Amino acid sequence: MNNLSETRKLASRFMEGDTSVEEERRLNRLLQKEQLPADLLPLREMMADLACIASQQAPHRTLWTTRLRRIAAAAAVVVAIGGAALWWNHRHQNECVAYIYGKRCTDREVVLGEMHKSLNIIAEGEKSDADQMLNDMFDL
Repeated sequence: MNNLSETRKLASRFMEGDTSVEEERRLNRLLQKEQLPADLLPLREMMADLACIASQQAPHRTLWTTRLRRIAAAAAVVVAIGGAALWWNHRHQNECVAYIYGKRCTDREVVLGEMHKSLNIIAEGEKSDADQMLNDMFDL
């Protein structure tokens, strides 16, 4: 079989998608060596372009992949910090802390009860009692 008829046969099979990888390599070699008629010249250019694409490492993809990974890592850090801040805020949002007679108390009912007692004493008591309570609170 002469090279031109083999080239046409392989080209036809290639365009139908029926060639193996080895047959495509053979077609590419035949297209590079032969003096081709005008109808096969576009196929030569296409095969050369495909070979060029296959041999490239796609530096833009690598660069974009690196950038996307960095952006994704930064976004993950921001989400983690934001989530931790929201959790911390929610956890401590309704926390009630008071120091009653020098002891830390976080029971809301106890704190409110002591506050009401103190306000009643201040409201009902004389000025000297309120002054004495303030002096006791601030160790004056």
